[in-house]
Amino acid sequence: MLQSPPPTMSSLFAILMLALYFTCKLNSVTAQGDVVVTWERNHPLGGKPYDILQCQTVTVQWTGKGNAEHTLYEFEDEKAYQSCDFSNATLTVEAQVSGTFVVSSEENLTPGKRWFASDQLDDCTNAKMKFSVKVRPLLQDKFSGYECEGDFAAGDVVVKNAADIKTCRKFCKRRRGCVSVMYIGGNKLKCRLYRKPPFRAVQVSTLQNRYGSCF
Repeated sequence: MLQSPPPTMSSLFAILMLALYFTCKLNSVTAQGDVVVTWERNHPLGGKPYDILQCQTVTVQWTGKGNAEHTLYEFEDEKAYQSCDFSNATLTVEAQVSGTFVVSSEENLTPGKRWFASDQLDDCTNAKMKFSVKVRPLLQDKFSGYECEGDFAAGDVVVKNAADIKTCRKFCKRRRGCVSVMYIGGNKLKCRLYRKPPFRAVQVSTLQNRYGSCF
């Protein structure tokens, strides 16, 4: 009987990304933790940093309060966001009084930070019409026999002891600069914290009780 050849690393990575995409469509975390931002001046939650998982969405809702127009720009980095420097920001929604804009789950597949604000009058500088979003790994995909690897420099990967994958994710949430993790179970119980996302899954010699996420 002929046997199919083992999958290549590129095909495995493509399969994992596709699996995560459909997980985003179906996973219940989407309904439980999506973010809604009320887009008006001096809202009590204005300027808030939001913390979401991959596959969640962020919905910006213009309320029409005061019949004032507001835009939605996305900044390229945190420095520009903090100083309300729109010189290199990207216009996402033009000035409008009412409406809704959704940053979809498909756009949130990659862990990292994003920054948004309105540039009308002093919306950003004084009226708290700005917010940031940190996208954290969903840690939903598991695959036996593979480990995450990437182009890492010294300090990009930190290893900690962790009893389970939930504890591993908590470590990432609390560690500044952590964008992805991998958990190794079995008799290892190790948590790897990455400062830059791994980009490939590499087969290892010991296939028992290993799983993680490379996203």
